[in-house]
Amino acid sequence: RLRADDVATYVSALLDDHDGHIGRAVFAKSEGNPFFMTELARQLRDGERVSAESLVVPSTALDLVRQGVARLHPETRDVLTAAAVIGRSFELRVLSAVIECEPSALMASIDDALAAEVLVAAPDSSSAFAFGHQLLRDVLYDALQPRERRQLHLRVKEALGLRAKQGD
Repeated sequence: RLRADDVATYVSALLDDHDGHIGRAVFAKSEGNPFFMTELARQLRDGERVSAESLVVPSTALDLVRQGVARLHPETRDVLTAAAVIGRSFELRVLSAVIECEPSALMASIDDALAAEVLVAAPDSSSAFAFGHQLLRDVLYDALQPRERRQLHLRVKEALGLRAKQGD
């Protein structure tokens, strides 16, 4: 991943960005991913009336993310889909309650996702994880059918309510 300064330098080399506003917007959307950064900067360079606020990752880039997710083992994809409903970051205990599966049984899928760099481990916890990029979460979440999405949201609500009652 590139740092915000690296993205700003790249963007200012392509575009007139004296105040750094565009560079900050590109960094926020790309999260320092060089491929996404390049695609977003190209969109600004080539687009008419495209503003930093209206940047969207092109569908070709999203297709690459979808292909990467599709290569995961189906069980891992199912686990990650439930995690995507929880949010960008999640606790293993909450995910376990949502899926109704023991945390130890989820670890193979979590390990696969970590190896594929779909997930990253939280630095201050042994049981908290986050998606490596918001787009990874978005692709999984958007692939859910509305009915599945509602069911998972209800399970997340129940899991978080149970967690709150237990004082966690």
